This record gives sequence, structure tokens and C-alpha cells, in this order.
Amino acid sequence: MGDLLIILGAGASFDCVDETKSSIDIEYWPPLTRHIFTWDTMYQPRKQIFATNHFKENLLNKHVLASSVGYELKKDIALEDYLANLGDSQFDSEKRKYIALPFYLKELFSEISNKFLRSKLGNNYARLLNKLVRTRYSKLNFITTNYDTILDATFELLYNHYFKCFDDYLNFSGDGKIFNYLKIHGSVNWSYIVNGSSEIANIDNVIHGKITSVDKVLENIKNSTDLNLDSNIAGVATFPALAAPLGSYKYVNSDQVASFLNQELNIEHILVIGNSGKDNTIFALLNEIIQDKINLFIVGDDDESVVKVADAFRKNLKNKIYPLNDKVNYYLGGFSYFARESSDVWIRRISAA
Repeated sequence: MGDLLIILGAGASFDCVDETKSSIDIEYWPPLTRHIFTWDTMYQPRKQIFATNHFKENLLNKHVLASSVGYELKKDIALEDYLANLGDSQFDSEKRKYIALPFYLKELFSEISNKFLRSKLGNNYARLLNKLVRTRYSKLNFITTNYDTILDATFELLYNHYFKCFDDYLNFSGDGKIFNYLKIHGSVNWSYIVNGSSEIANIDNVIHGKITSVDKVLENIKNSTDLNLDSNIAGVATFPALAAPLGSYKYVNSDQVASFLNQELNIEHILVIGNSGKDNTIFALLNEIIQDKINLFIVGDDDESVVKVADAFRKNLKNKIYPLNDKVNYYLGGFSYFARESSDVWIRRISAA
């Protein structure tokens, strides 16, 4: 019997609730990548909801180097790849952005994680988990590209499982299942301990262009690969452990990924929810994980978005995916509809296989 791998992207947190306004604060709605660096009103056409984003406008005014990224970020590149390119630039202005952006992302998604959901139990992550634990899979593996802690809090509330150290993300149990949970691009509550002489004030000065010695601060940051789960350490300079990994590592938490890969993995099915198919880090990891051909299932808003994701997976996972059938492998209507309705159809199909 094979295992299930669930891949979650920004679209999963973006669509992690229905229109139950009483249980959410819409100003803190989790954004899609294209909304991260804009402060205009965010509109969800399917849900007929406007999110005012006043708090994001204030954050972008505070983190001024982040405000221009929305214009620079191309549609065909993942945010993490864009950030990594900034770190390799020869221009001081782009190096400062590389240092500045993780601080903006950390503050943005910390606010969202803490304030969006007034009740964590009514979200679509909880709905999906409550259904997955009734499937035939013994091991449920989650890989998310999201920085927020909405799913973390859902695991805690459903299974009384808390992430107090990095080992807690692997091989934990709940409702008779074994879970793995990889945050492949880091998390708002992870941090690097900065090495060398770069104190907090020096990092702040570089971000705001107050000193010209960017290279030394950048070198110290890039060589700081000592990860910490608590992002606030008194008297110690830290750097947000999210988006692009530091040093020469492929992943933010390469040790954790290595421990995951050392397990006896037998992935039979992959379920993709809210992922754009642009993330090269995901495909690099999947090519290490997948040994035999797998069945791929994609949850998206509409035909066009689902087909784009399917094409990206076929291109990057050559000869590792069984042929796709739009009536069997594609589930339209977004995460909300899947968690509430069409997941039942999907579970019956994979149970009969």
C-alpha cells in the first residue's frame, strides 16, 4: 500500500476558508504571490469578498524596499527564485533588497497567521485532514511552500501536536495516521542566528541604505546556517528563515529534508492544492522522492489554471506520472469546494483503485 503526498501552495491558504465572515478578519486574508507586494484592495471574485489591506499598506510603507518588487516580479518566476537572484547580484541596491525582503515577508505572514482566523477548527485544512485520516493511507506527507502557520495551528488543535523543535515536523501521529510536514521554504517562526560582527543595527542600516558596506553584512548573513525555531532571541542578531535558503543549501532546512528522504517512502498518489507549478525547488525534491510512476491529482480554480499546473508537472517530472484524465485527475472550484464536496468523490476513486 502506497503513501499520499499533498503539495500545498499559496492558493491553499488563500482559499482555506469559506465565506464565513464571522470567523475571519478579511483584512488579513492570506495573499497569492501577486498580492504580496500590493496594497490595493484585494478582490475574491468567487467569494464576492473585498479585503481592504490597510495593514499591508502600512507594512509596505515601513519596508520601503519591498514596495517595488510587485513591478519587478515576473509571472514566470517563483518568489524564492527571484529572491535568490537578488542575493547573487552585483548591485548594492539589489543586495539590500535580498536582505530586506525576508523581514517584510516575516512580518506580513506573522500578522496573517495570528489574526486572519478567529477559529482554526473551521478551516479547509481541518476539513481535509478529517477526511484524509479515514483513507487507506498509513502515512500522510505534506509539503507546503507557504510561510504562514495556519496549517501548523490546525495540526496542534486537531491532534494536540506542537512544533517545539524541528524533529516535531516528522513522523508525528494523529487519528491513527503518521504525518510528515515539510515547510520547504521556511516559516515565519524560524530564524537563522547571524554569525560574525553583523549586529541587528548593522542589518537595519544596510536595509535603509545608511551604510555602504553591504557585502560584509551580506556575507555574514549568507554564512549563517544555524537554524532556530524561536524567531525572537534577546540580544542576538537573527535573520528570517524563509524564502531563499542561505549558504550553499538547496532547502531552508536541508537537514529536515534529508531526514524525510531517509524514510522508507512509497509515494503512490500526489495531491496538489493551490500550487502554481512554477516552483523549481518543489520539482527538485519530487524527483528525489518519486521512485516509480505516480498518480497525480490537481485542485485548482478552473480548467485553465489546472491544465497549466498539470503541464508544469509533466514537464518537470518526466516519465514519472501516469496519463492524466481531466474527469479523474482534475478538481475544479478551488480548495474550499474540494474540502467541502469533491474530496469525497476523489477519496472514493482512490479507495477503489
